[in-house]
Amino acid sequence: ADNGGAGSSAGAAVAAAAAAAGANATTDSFGGGSLVFQQGLTAGNAEYAMQRSIKDVVRVYWSDTLYKTVTLMRSTPTRAFIGTLLQKFKATDRDPANYTLYEVSSTGVEHAFTETECSIASKLTLNGRLHLRWNLADDVAPLSRIDVQLSANSPFLLFDSFEFAFLLTMQDFEGWASIDPLEYVYHLFKHKNQVTSNLNNFVHRFNVISLFTVTEILSCRQPKRRMETVKKFIKIATFCRLLNNFNSLVAIVGGLSNIAISRLRNTWEKLPGKYLDTFKDLEVIMDPSRNMLNYRNAFKAATPPIIPCFALFLKDVTFIHEGNESVVDGLISFDKLRMLAGIIREQQPLRRTPYHKDNICAELVRRGKEKECSPSMRDSIRDFLCSLVVIDNQKTLTELSKAL
Repeated sequence: ADNGGAGSSAGAAVAAAAAAAGANATTDSFGGGSLVFQQGLTAGNAEYAMQRSIKDVVRVYWSDTLYKTVTLMRSTPTRAFIGTLLQKFKATDRDPANYTLYEVSSTGVEHAFTETECSIASKLTLNGRLHLRWNLADDVAPLSRIDVQLSANSPFLLFDSFEFAFLLTMQDFEGWASIDPLEYVYHLFKHKNQVTSNLNNFVHRFNVISLFTVTEILSCRQPKRRMETVKKFIKIATFCRLLNNFNSLVAIVGGLSNIAISRLRNTWEKLPGKYLDTFKDLEVIMDPSRNMLNYRNAFKAATPPIIPCFALFLKDVTFIHEGNESVVDGLISFDKLRMLAGIIREQQPLRRTPYHKDNICAELVRRGKEKECSPSMRDSIRDFLCSLVVIDNQKTLTELSKAL
């Protein structure tokens, strides 16, 4: 349908059928290609079961300078979260009904969360900033947007490259493995009443890692430090490859290939030859020609644990969805559902094969690539990864690059 009439209703019916198939079928139904996720899981309780035990950490501003960092469950609605925030800000005498939670994007656009909205953290934009505002104020000033301040004293170069790559991989795996297969159904069929928090968070994380690569390099004013930072990212990307973390590998290589970085001729000329060769090898793996055949071959040859390139996986799923009619002659196309089920089910065994550091480290020690990392450095890296500073405006990044 041109305007979402009958076609829109049909699409909802297809999504409902897919979710229902996933709720009640077994792995042998529909010829072994059904949309199967978890036995006995219904569309009504899947999202709640998926979200209720997951926590997010967010920073909420009471004013431009006063804020609190708070942990909340993804299933927590806005109204309950506001009540928690008033306790944190020692304003328990205030009525939560008189407050509204806002996000201010990096461009200054405001978004108010409704009282029943959940999964607040997954709905934040890059560099989005949460504000708690009193509705009864006589004069409501515009909320301030966040201004990213680049630090010339970043501890990034002090971190152990392997440990950074490993902790990055552990966080990536946790995020990827938490994506419930039903979220792909909700994402593809545009279910407005279903939340795809884990999927959105993982896409968001990819963008953060890529932009962090660019931002961190541009924050270095000294040419030698800038070159050392590029070298550091190449080493981390190499370890991500050894760890089969293709998602962060693509994000870092993409950041290094960003026009704001690739144009820094003096920086690249100072880079030792072996690192240039290593970077070229990584670029070959990520070559987009022939539908990223090099990556697909590397992925097939890898032994679990593996984290796939999520952007390409979403592209494949979306291609199947948009390239095949959901309804044919008034009937739901189960051929399409089988294809979607097949590609989604291929990922499930990988999600159940976690990383075990002892085994991985032994492998890398054997290759002479790993040194022991102190617990304090490990904690510092973990904290650093949880608060990455990025600039999300390409024009700003290019201007910073030209100023170097």
